[in-house]
Amino acid sequence: MAQSDFSGAVAGVAAVLALKSCTLHLATARARIKFDDFKHGSLEWKADQNIGSGLRSVFHVAMVADLPSYSVASLEQCVKNATENEPLFLCLALAATLSGGVAPWATGAVKLFGVARCAHAGVMLSDALPQPARAVCYLTGVGATVALALSVLLKPKK
Repeated sequence: MAQSDFSGAVAGVAAVLALKSCTLHLATARARIKFDDFKHGSLEWKADQNIGSGLRSVFHVAMVADLPSYSVASLEQCVKNATENEPLFLCLALAATLSGGVAPWATGAVKLFGVARCAHAGVMLSDALPQPARAVCYLTGVGATVALALSVLLKPKK
């Protein structure tokens, strides 16, 4: 039973992190449109093309670019941070799922990681919370990763 709970937790956390990633990417595209920031990263080539004002207006309306937005730089930093931390954990969780027989507390580590990473993104984009909150969220995610790694390494032999 613990293995199916663990597999379900891994799938759920992977789905939540995928939705978070998609949301951050859409928010980044929206911020670029809102602030006419087409000179960043991979969008630099678009600045050289003659995009008609009608097409630009359609994207502006479709992305609801008139509403408040985070800066392009802070959104890009949040996406970069996620791509540096989340794939490692998800690969480890998949390996633990495939190896079978995880410790009962490993499910809690997976769920904790998901919560920590979502909270980290929120704190990272918020100007209202001081830096120690971001560090606590980050270190909670690191602790969950270490706990899951230990659950795999210290798994009882059958």
